[in-house]
Amino acid sequence: ISPQLKSLFAFSLSGGPNRFSYRDQYGFSKRRRYSSFSRLTGLSKLDGELSEWSISTLIGAGRLDRGEPGPEPLSIPGRQSDQRARFLSLTIRSPHWLIGDAHFRLKLHQSLLSLRYLFREENPLWQSQQNAESDFQDLRILSSAALSCQWSSVTASLYTEISETSATVNERDVTRWQGAVSPRLKWALSPYFDWRAAYRLDLNNERNPQSVPTSSLEWHTLGIRPWRIWLGGSLVWRDPGFDERYLNGPGLIPNPNLKPEKGHWAELGMRKSHKWRWRRLSLKLSTSFKLFSQRYQQLIIYVPIDPYRLRAENLTGAHLNGVESKLNLSLRRGQLKGGLDLVVSRIKHEMLEAPRSPL
Repeated sequence: ISPQLKSLFAFSLSGGPNRFSYRDQYGFSKRRRYSSFSRLTGLSKLDGELSEWSISTLIGAGRLDRGEPGPEPLSIPGRQSDQRARFLSLTIRSPHWLIGDAHFRLKLHQSLLSLRYLFREENPLWQSQQNAESDFQDLRILSSAALSCQWSSVTASLYTEISETSATVNERDVTRWQGAVSPRLKWALSPYFDWRAAYRLDLNNERNPQSVPTSSLEWHTLGIRPWRIWLGGSLVWRDPGFDERYLNGPGLIPNPNLKPEKGHWAELGMRKSHKWRWRRLSLKLSTSFKLFSQRYQQLIIYVPIDPYRLRAENLTGAHLNGVESKLNLSLRRGQLKGGLDLVVSRIKHEMLEAPRSPL
């Protein structure tokens, strides 16, 4: 390994009472209790080079203890969830190969994610479940490869991935494998305009293959800190998670018959950054603003099936219109760096098929 070896270690500790407010199905403002949480996460990264190949390893772990207040409008004491995660990944990038006037590069990635959810209930409700404890384990393995080619004003890439998810729920083993083939294209139409397009063929052993196209057009100025304005659109497609299909926790009822979400998405946004230096201090300010709209023909949402239990169900149709503004402020002096992120958003959600009492 060359002397270019770099390492990083970070951890985060957070927690609080989290007594958040909500509006019930009758329009009255209420406040949930018994929803305190504590979260501890750690991350370690190591980067190096070997014969001009770059190698990155990432190891992470986290634990979240959270109170589970129960279905709306109940706040039930003694309900806790213990969620643990472990993550390991390896990424290898090749040097740039020059063939004629084209530059080629290969990227290989392998990752392993292990999740465990443990729900406890001191006084289980008679309609909630028979046992006071429920365990859910989830193991995900992902292998991917990407080959990119840059020639003149065109950058083309081919991305493939194969993943396998296996879970153990209430002593029952379930497995899902997924695959995807995605060609991507970036074309610099002029010094100011870029056009991006992608096509994803999504494969799954639980359903038929699905095609997901994406396209965007971006205008930008020249210079180190350019203005960027983009307009993009895509299909929306999401498979139901194993937790939505199989997790049987306090007040949660699994729904193995869930179908994927599908719809359309469009976005218009702009981004700008500024940077100032004063002696040894470096200050950077980045701002962005976007308008977005989503139209669902079918979506997944948790709804109450009685006063005690929730279940994820498919609903027909929903409209989401929103605006989002982000501000990032970072300050650096030598090896010391700090930052502040501020996000403000407003979303209008209209259901075409209203559930009895959506969360």
